[in-house]
Parts: sequence; C-alpha cells; structure tokens
Amino acid sequence: MRPASGERRLIPAALLIGGVAAGVVALVGLQIAQRSKAIASATAEAQPWTIEGAPCPLRAQIPAAEQLTPARERAFAFNGVRFVRQFGHVECSVFGAGESGLSYSSLCQFTAPATLQVTANGRTVEFQPGVGKPATVFVHESQIRCVLGVNIPTVPKRP
Repeated sequence: MRPASGERRLIPAALLIGGVAAGVVALVGLQIAQRSKAIASATAEAQPWTIEGAPCPLRAQIPAAEQLTPARERAFAFNGVRFVRQFGHVECSVFGAGESGLSYSSLCQFTAPATLQVTANGRTVEFQPGVGKPATVFVHESQIRCVLGVNIPTVPKRP
C-alpha cells in the first residue's frame, strides 16, 4: 500500500525541520564554546586574582569639604554596567567568575579617575580614589568592588 500524496510531502518537511533544528542547536553550542574560550583567555590576560590594594574610599564617607566635584564626566557602558570617571584612561575586560565558564564578571582598570560612579543592575556606588591614583573596579551581578591599584601591562617603548 502506497502512502497518500499528502503523507509523502510531510516526511521531507519533517526531515527539513529536524535538520534546521539540529543546525541551530549546533550553532548555539559552538557560540557557547567560543564565548567560554574568550572569557578564559581574557581571565588569563587580566589576571584579576593578582590585583590587590586598599578599598577605594566611598565618596559618601568623605567629608563634604574634601569631596572632589567632577569638572567633567567621561561616561561609558561595558557589559551592561555604566561607568563615569573624571580623568584618566580605562581598560576593561571580562573574566570568568565560576568554574562552569558560563558565569562572568567585568573588570575595569582606571589610570587616574579621581572620582568613579558605577551603576550595575540598578545599584549605583560612588568612589573617590583621589587625583592621580589608579583603581580597579570588579562587578559581578550587582556586587561592585573597587581597590586602589591596577595591573595594566605597560606598553614597551619603541627604540
């Protein structure tokens, strides 16, 4: 007994849909693997575990007379976190925060920000590292941490 003509058309359509679904799953898996590799590479390069320093002073804990008033603000967003600094340069990276390779945190290193404002997941924290003092900010979910110090690699001078 031969299948009806309508049934003959359903089999190739089902195979096509199954093939497309398998392709999408493979692409998503490849993207996750590439992202995990990129995070592992950035983690190795940034070496966040080597950055030590005293906690950055919170702006709210500094007497009003000693608080720096930003003359200008330099704002940017990185990985969904908003940063505002007054001076200096910045270098940001993503690093692995868990053993799964799927959890990550942001790390931004500032050469001399004077003041910093960091907003993550609706929470804003203001720091005042001070003029000419480098600082590193770690952000994981809504946890925001700042330490005085950086490990930005120096650029070799040309001969």
